[in-house]
Amino acid sequence: PAQETTEGTTEKSTEATTKSSGGSGGGGGGGGSSSSTTSNGGKATAKASNANDELKATTHNSEVPGSKETSNKSADATFKAANGTIIAPPVTTTTPLSFNDLAGRDWAKSSIDKLSSLGVISGVAIGKFDPDASSKRADFVIMLDKVLGITGYAADNFSDVPSNKYYTNYVGLAKETGLATGYTDGTFKPENTISRQDMMVLVAKSLELCGEDISADTSSLDQFADSDKIGDYAKPYVAYLVSKGIVTGTGNNIEPTKDMTRAQMSVIMSKLYDEIFAIAQNYAAEQAAAQAVEEETSAEESAEETSEESVEDATSEETSEEAAEETTEA
Repeated sequence: PAQETTEGTTEKSTEATTKSSGGSGGGGGGGGSSSSTTSNGGKATAKASNANDELKATTHNSEVPGSKETSNKSADATFKAANGTIIAPPVTTTTPLSFNDLAGRDWAKSSIDKLSSLGVISGVAIGKFDPDASSKRADFVIMLDKVLGITGYAADNFSDVPSNKYYTNYVGLAKETGLATGYTDGTFKPENTISRQDMMVLVAKSLELCGEDISADTSSLDQFADSDKIGDYAKPYVAYLVSKGIVTGTGNNIEPTKDMTRAQMSVIMSKLYDEIFAIAQNYAAEQAAAQAVEEETSAEESAEETSEESVEDATSEETSEEAAEETTEA
């Protein structure tokens, strides 16, 4: 099968480590990479304590659907992307869900709590997050859609996405907005687990959708001992996330073809949320500044018009007085 396609690239073969997921049911996915602080005004909410904190997945569970939703949006966190997509990251928070299986995952807990309080994740069962599980490609796309606040009804979809799955509309929206391009054969393989490099492609493309310049020097990837394992299609996106500090890898490795765990993805998605929210705030500030300039210009024009009318009135009165004087003399 063909590998994940990206804009402006020609695909070769798929990652040898991609496996078909055995999970079913549920809503959005989970997880994130161990990283340091973000830029663009975002603040990282968790750091990995060491390279071993990024663990390989052991199961393929899916997110429990509808167990927690926070859909209210704030006007100052909403903006329109260049392609017309409305981006509205969630801003209403509630008490995060309590998960009893996060022992030893302190580096990811604050990210999981934040995403839970925003309604982005809800766990795989009551009280269970399953931090070491792999995430399906479809579940990760659900998380992306929720972090970006993309809503609506998808009129198009990939050829292998059923019409009646919990993830159907989410994947369709990702396709329509250009976030997900799928494989060269027109499929998306929603039930397969997502690799770290495919996750990085989608995260970088999310920021590109929001107007960010994601160009980066791919030579920066040479710092990782396993950089030769990064697919050519993914290198520009991985390099961008590394340059932003959103991804730092595990020790001396970036582990591009390994499955991303739900705990790892939570850290990445928390950082992505911070970046997108900062972009939304900057957009709101720019709009407010533009409106202030417009109002100031309007006020100045109104004042000039009033001044001109006053001059005209005064001239008219003088003319009337002169006419009256001439009539009296006559």
